[in-house]
Amino acid sequence: MEVLEWCLALGVRCLSVYAFSTENFKRTAAEVEVLFTLAEARLDEMAASPVIRQHRVRVQVLGRDFQLFPSTLFSLTRDVLYLSPFEVSLNGAEDEQRSEQGEVKSVRP
Repeated sequence: MEVLEWCLALGVRCLSVYAFSTENFKRTAAEVEVLFTLAEARLDEMAASPVIRQHRVRVQVLGRDFQLFPSTLFSLTRDVLYLSPFEVSLNGAEDEQRSEQGEVKSVRP
């Protein structure tokens, strides 16, 4: 979150974070578990932080093998997506903007 806050303060409009590759599944089970635990901790931190909502930060998660993730990581990912003013499907294919009343409207790029 600290890097995101720096970017916001500096006016950086786009920040990409590369977090996990399917290549990581070739690691030992213990190493993969550590990576998932780190991801869960960061997503939990994002979900608890007011920065996402206050600055209308758009969170996108791209990939295609989310069913391979533990259910807790999958749920946290969805929770963080829900916090942003845009709801993006976990495959990045659908972009929708959430209105103040909680309604979801389709948005074309």
